[in-house]
Amino acid sequence: DNDAAIAHLGQLADAILLHNRRIERRIDDSVVQESETGRVQVFRRARGYAPQPVRSSVLDHEGGSNSPAILAVGAELKSTVCLLQSGRAVLSEHIGDLKDGRVYRHFIDTINHLEELFEVTPELLAADLHPHYLSSQYAAKRHRGELPGREALPILYVQHHHAHIAACLAEHGRNEPVIGLVCDGVGYGEDGAVWGGEVLLADLAEYRRLGHLRYLPLIGGDAAAVETYRPAVAALHEAFGPRCRDFATQLPLTATAEQIEQALQMLTAELNCPLSSSLGRWFDAVAALCGLAERNRCEAEAPMKLEAAIAGGITDAYAFRIESTGPFVIDLRPMVEGIVFDLTGGMAIGIVAAKFHNTVARFLTAAARKARQETQGNVVALSGGCFANRHLTDMLITDLVREGFEVLTHRDLPCNDGGLALGQAAVAWAKCQAQSRRVTPGPQRKRT
Repeated sequence: DNDAAIAHLGQLADAILLHNRRIERRIDDSVVQESETGRVQVFRRARGYAPQPVRSSVLDHEGGSNSPAILAVGAELKSTVCLLQSGRAVLSEHIGDLKDGRVYRHFIDTINHLEELFEVTPELLAADLHPHYLSSQYAAKRHRGELPGREALPILYVQHHHAHIAACLAEHGRNEPVIGLVCDGVGYGEDGAVWGGEVLLADLAEYRRLGHLRYLPLIGGDAAAVETYRPAVAALHEAFGPRCRDFATQLPLTATAEQIEQALQMLTAELNCPLSSSLGRWFDAVAALCGLAERNRCEAEAPMKLEAAIAGGITDAYAFRIESTGPFVIDLRPMVEGIVFDLTGGMAIGIVAAKFHNTVARFLTAAARKARQETQGNVVALSGGCFANRHLTDMLITDLVREGFEVLTHRDLPCNDGGLALGQAAVAWAKCQAQSRRVTPGPQRKRT
């Protein structure tokens, strides 16, 4: 509004155009991307799309009208909320990062507005499993009846990456078990680790973890998502052990000797180094090793720079291993060895970037093949913010189709957390349907 514009932009702008009309609904511009193959993706669903209901045949079939009205509160970044009633899913516009107090207030206003506009009174809450997400904390307060004028409601917590696959399935009107490849920056795992490079067997109601990227320590916790040298040092240490100090000084890594030493001390002491299977942090690490990005000044800056650096015509890739114990583990230490060998040998950054992207497509395809051997499934669903990368997504789809898979990707919903609320609502709906079928009595036999 006018006052906020003056307060926050007054020192930056030479002039500000004000208006005497109050903004009733704050809606950003939508962001849509077209790939080289003509595939269109919505990354920010806002003006022109919201609050138009999302039509999903699977949520609207017989029995959908009997499910409770569901409010799903989404994630913390790229926040959206979803109201699901009688098979109609209303996904809000992009709200933003809830850690900003103004955005959090807008989040609450959006919920109130949508409930009033569509005359929906929620009977069930769906929230992310992460206990520190502000969206999940809002749902927990409403669950306990701690919000003024709001009745206490039952709550269902949904694992982050299951919600991603459920959103993709709901968008396509599907509910059979599929192989889900979910690749993003962060999602709370059921083992307490940070997930983000996952191979799941999932339908709307349930999921099972088939495989994942080998855990990498996140030096400094959340700071590892900003300062790219942190996952880079962790990757070097995992591949080379104490010898990683020698390699770090030979690479274009922009970290100082003091920063590297402090990071290694934290690793040795296991101090604030949570484990993560996130593919997003591997993009950060490789960008740092190549000297492309010292930090993520905006979200995914390092991965975008790495994608932009790709040299054309490169088909080579780095080595990797897949270990088959329990949920199989994709081990990228051989890739790190190859990247260090190339960079210290003077190979062009563009070739290293291309080989890294080729490697990601190949280990995800190999993971899908292994999942097919275990499950006999032949449908793959792709979701998560890493698939905003056009080069990777187009290459992976081509490889999967060549292997005989049917591939489901997001079209009208964001592949990132902007579509997560619909996935949460779909999971809650499916669990309600399953519970209803379990408690519905069968036909009674007549007594004679």
